[in-house]
Amino acid sequence: MQNFIKSSLEYIEQNLKADIASEDLAEIANYSVGHFCRLFAQTMGSTVASYILKRRLDHALAEISSG
Repeated sequence: MQNFIKSSLEYIEQNLKADIASEDLAEIANYSVGHFCRLFAQTMGSTVASYILKRRLDHALAEISSG
């Protein structure tokens, strides 16, 4: 997996409860927003917003199931 994706995924995981914008992730990766979003979708198989939503839902389910 490419380094910019790893750093983006780490940022997403660390900030699940905060607002995360594609612009923030693109800035971290040093890409334009459009280019970053295309590369992210090609690598991860979903858009940035869809991925963040899925991770938030997974996190919420884990918290609910653990009490």
